[in-house]
Amino acid sequence: YGRVLRPYIGLRFVALSDSIAEELRRREGEGRRGSREASSQSREASSLPLSRGLYVVQVSPGSPAHTAGVRAADTITAIDGKALSTSKELVDALAEKVGETVELAVVRNGRNTKLRVQVESS
Repeated sequence: YGRVLRPYIGLRFVALSDSIAEELRRREGEGRRGSREASSQSREASSLPLSRGLYVVQVSPGSPAHTAGVRAADTITAIDGKALSTSKELVDALAEKVGETVELAVVRNGRNTKLRVQVESS
């Protein structure tokens, strides 16, 4: 006893708000200029990211999230069926789950999916 277990799934993310989502959409649009697929991709990008949830910036290679299939630019909207809006909500939900598997609801390219992630300790 006396050891603190900190949950680790291997993600860097930002909690979305209307202004952050708009900035990410703007950057996404700038990055696609000049692409042959720009029109279809910009339609897809216009629906992402959402204005609520946790936008995945980076997934650590070999991490539990990577193994589960989480990708950069995914938006995590819920954990174990509970909606997420802030990073604190995710951290709190993971705090008691070290060694267990959680289900993340993810929006990717406008489609909803669920991924099962094993929570490790850091």
